[in-house]
Amino acid sequence: MMLEDFFIRQPVDTTLVLKSFESLLSLSGEMIRLTPRPRPDVPVEGHPLIGRIKPNAPYRTSTQVAIWRRQTLLDLMKENETIWEFEDYGSRRSDIYVNGFYCTWKQVIPYGFHVVERGEWFRHEARRFKAMDIGCDFSRRPIMNRRNMLKCWYSKHSGLLRDRLIPWKIRKKIKKILQVFGFFKTLV
Repeated sequence: MMLEDFFIRQPVDTTLVLKSFESLLSLSGEMIRLTPRPRPDVPVEGHPLIGRIKPNAPYRTSTQVAIWRRQTLLDLMKENETIWEFEDYGSRRSDIYVNGFYCTWKQVIPYGFHVVERGEWFRHEARRFKAMDIGCDFSRRPIMNRRNMLKCWYSKHSGLLRDRLIPWKIRKKIKKILQVFGFFKTLV
């Protein structure tokens, strides 16, 4: 699974993709994410390329590029749930699988970050791909204005800083407390 707003920016090392897939099969896994966003929690003996993602880990069901056991993905998805809700609530639903969720320690599919946010092209990405002349139709969606770019930048970077400074187990406890006071939807 790979979302359409992530553009591959360099040649893909097919050998690493196949090794990741072989690890998933040999471990009878449910999913292997091919980019460490976030990184796995613990190493897997005999599989130096990958690590295991523990139950309760944030973004255990991330929408980053991944190879899924089809039925597991379908079982975890809920109708009318956004991809952001899937990452949050699907991660909690995935906790029924004690094992089976893995991630590579390094990026296997080199795509950087997404090129569209809230239906608008990031300005720098629009310039880059326009210059590459690879067939992007820039008349189909607007290019983000500077104000929205700053809002996206702040949102992304404050989140990255928060995620690096506050361990996920503590963030989870804080979120549960905030749910009691109605700041977040309760987990379903």
